Amino acid sequence: MEKELTINHRFGLHGRPSLRLAEAASKFESDVEVVFEDDRVDAKSVLNLISLGVPCGGRMKIIVNGPDEVEALEELVSLVERNFDLEDEME
Repeated sequence: MEKELTINHRFGLHGRPSLRLAEAASKFESDVEVVFEDDRVDAKSVLNLISLGVPCGGRMKIIVNGPDEVEALEELVSLVERNFDLEDEME
């Protein structure tokens, strides 16, 4: 399963959003990957996510494959759409 999303956090996919995404992805048994431009990384690694350099307005794809893929994709998409629950950084 996969979903393409726009990063709306003003700093893009930097440290704190990457940490939140990696923590959320790690809760699931399924493999979770993020694709940005020509790079594809394991979303359970903060450093991998940061290395993508996804800017604000950047389009990335979350790809989930495994036994709990439906729940994983739902939760990860929701987290991204909520700007990683980092409202204090949105101003």
